[in-house]
Amino acid sequence: MSRSTRLSLLLVVALYGVSFLWGVSVDHDEGEHLHSAWLVSQGLLPFIDFFQTHSPMLWIVAAPLLAILPPGGAVMPVFRLVSVLLLALSILQVVRIARRVNGRDANDLLTAFLCLGIAGSTELFCFRPDLVANVLSLAAIALLTGSVRPRSSLLSGLLLGLAVSFNPKQAYLLAVLPLAGLALRMGARRLFLLVAANGVGVLAGLLPLVAWLGMNGLFGAFIDAVFVLNARLHAGTWLSSIGFSYGALALCASAGVALIVRRAGPPEDAGSSARRVSGIALAAACLAFVFKPGPLWAYNMQMCGLLAAPLATPVVSRLLAWLGSRWRLLPWVAAAALFLVDVARPYRGGDHPPHMETTSTIGTLGRLAGDDPVVAMTPYHPIFNRDATALYSSWQWKWRVHPEVGQSLKAMADQIIAARPSLVLAVWGNVSKCGSQVSRGQTLPSDLVQSGILSPEGGGRLASFLESGYRLVDVSGMPFWVRRDIEVDASLPRLELVD
Repeated sequence: MSRSTRLSLLLVVALYGVSFLWGVSVDHDEGEHLHSAWLVSQGLLPFIDFFQTHSPMLWIVAAPLLAILPPGGAVMPVFRLVSVLLLALSILQVVRIARRVNGRDANDLLTAFLCLGIAGSTELFCFRPDLVANVLSLAAIALLTGSVRPRSSLLSGLLLGLAVSFNPKQAYLLAVLPLAGLALRMGARRLFLLVAANGVGVLAGLLPLVAWLGMNGLFGAFIDAVFVLNARLHAGTWLSSIGFSYGALALCASAGVALIVRRAGPPEDAGSSARRVSGIALAAACLAFVFKPGPLWAYNMQMCGLLAAPLATPVVSRLLAWLGSRWRLLPWVAAAALFLVDVARPYRGGDHPPHMETTSTIGTLGRLAGDDPVVAMTPYHPIFNRDATALYSSWQWKWRVHPEVGQSLKAMADQIIAARPSLVLAVWGNVSKCGSQVSRGQTLPSDLVQSGILSPEGGGRLASFLESGYRLVDVSGMPFWVRRDIEVDASLPRLELVD
């Protein structure tokens, strides 16, 4: 690889790191998981004391850090830094895999760049359970690419079990070793020993989560929330789109699989056997996520894209060398274009605010809310508030397919009125920046009526309650109802409610 190409890649890698730390927008899930971890640190239990549909392992691990951090928006940059460090650990594991798979064609910098190329579109910088699970799963696969022995299989299983305890969606990786063994025509006895050792490791990796659920009497609630409720919500939905960066990476990875298998020597050679296992395992993992059901493709494609990077490295390296030999500036242009295409998406943010703006917003909302209940949508709510999600999470319209959640929706207006929350996010269905006026037809009561969650009579009672006892305030560009007895800083603009 030419000096010009290496410099262009280094520059883009540095830009990615800076943008993920401070520039890109905050995802709703970041506030949700931080708030859930803080609730766990306060002794509350998920699925019983507060509504959730994710595995609690991330909150259990993050709770001690949240317990010692001072309450306020400063937790956002702290955990964004944690997220970027987890991404870096994932990339290190991918580079480790690429070295073993590609041999003399390995290129650490290019492999890292390919991982970063899909990091923006798959939100690999957001604090979610996926980030920890990715590190563990990649480390497990790296062990299998080094040697295919019972000991490494056992340790690989342990890491995979831990990964699944953070993110159950990665359970499909448990089938990679048996499938690779069958494809390589391993002997039945050897394959049985490897799979058995792997299975024992997986059970050991799941043990901490199972023990914590059992000690807190949450096993049944965990199954219902994480598996049953999610299955009802996502039934019939399939992956319908992939990002530009991932599509290009997948094409190069497909060519890379053929290259790895063709270069590998006879199956009886230990090194060639490991390479074949690697190629088959990575290809199977990539394909599995392409066809995986689920509407949130960004999260579902994370592991797929990371595993595609080692396969694509030799092909992309040859392509860059060919292009650079003809047009010296083209690698620079290509790297810059990929950065702009991929990072511009999270920078735009859509309905999500920029990272630093959210940090300020959470601090302001925390001061206004105090310890009172809040009706808001993450990340537009104070994270350090025990009741910040009590009056909204289980009422999001998408969860009404669940009988218990659907039943609770019917009492939503009365419960909000009885709770007298300190803050209520005024525009609910489509969170967006406000001007100096807020249309009555876009506010929470109207949106709930239009969504079929509240009856017209219930929506009317809720509207009257809010309009008589609250005032509309602009908090970092977001319209909030603030209870009239709460002192509001003069720097926060008042808003006008119009028909």
